[in-house]
Amino acid sequence: MSEPMSFSRLAEILNNVGQPATQAEIQAYLSPESIQRFHINSLAESRLRDLLLEAMSQEEKWKQSLANLLRPWQAEIDAIVAAAQLAIMNHVAHAKEPRCACFREQRESLWEVQDRYRSDREALRATELGWDAMQKFSETYERPKDDATAEALAALPDLVADSVESLLQNSLPFVGRRRG
Repeated sequence: MSEPMSFSRLAEILNNVGQPATQAEIQAYLSPESIQRFHINSLAESRLRDLLLEAMSQEEKWKQSLANLLRPWQAEIDAIVAAAQLAIMNHVAHAKEPRCACFREQRESLWEVQDRYRSDREALRATELGWDAMQKFSETYERPKDDATAEALAALPDLVADSVESLLQNSLPFVGRRRG
């Protein structure tokens, strides 16, 4: 970024005045913290997204990022669902119900996303699908059964060490020629 973030630079970017904005600069102004800090309304946010789309198309790195630009909430929802699944898998005493405490934080995060994007129908539908995915995973996840082979392999080094120690303690006296 050429200049520090300021209201005057934001106005220059929105009005296409002065030095053209870089993709990183526009993305910085689109961050949730900046939107709140500079009180960016939906019209200005839309304009910034349009400018970002133009900057991205010029750099030809826009294909994957276009989906993120049009659906900024999708990556966040996907991350929340993945974190919930990981929490469920790591919870030894999972209750197989959608209200299990192991993924309470992820449920709350999902509702925060829903509150933040409540005016966007696609985002609301995506949060509902995210909730459905978390609920289904919670109800259907089966913890892998303990594998006897894995336990035996884990105990093998100790068994070998014990056997070697036993052989050394009970060994016959040395037979042969000693170097000396």
